[in-house]
Amino acid sequence: MQTISLLDCTWNKNQRKLYTYSEIFGGGFPRVFQVNSPYTGRTVEFRPIGPKHPLFDEDGWDGELAVYESQKGDLDPIVCVISHAY
Repeated sequence: MQTISLLDCTWNKNQRKLYTYSEIFGGGFPRVFQVNSPYTGRTVEFRPIGPKHPLFDEDGWDGELAVYESQKGDLDPIVCVISHAY
């Protein structure tokens, strides 16, 4: 499982969303990944959202982006959106 730094992401505090680019993952969308915070030392695992999530898109966003949600039970859920930079 690949771990990226929080510094590779943009954080939207109001929406509780992280944004990053697929190029960090070799141009694709990982099945599972982790984000590590250099500020707190915490590492949080992210998995793709499912059909019951309000941001789920049946067409898979046409392969242009993927949406994930944090799996850490002691934190409120965080959404991570990965898109292509180009």
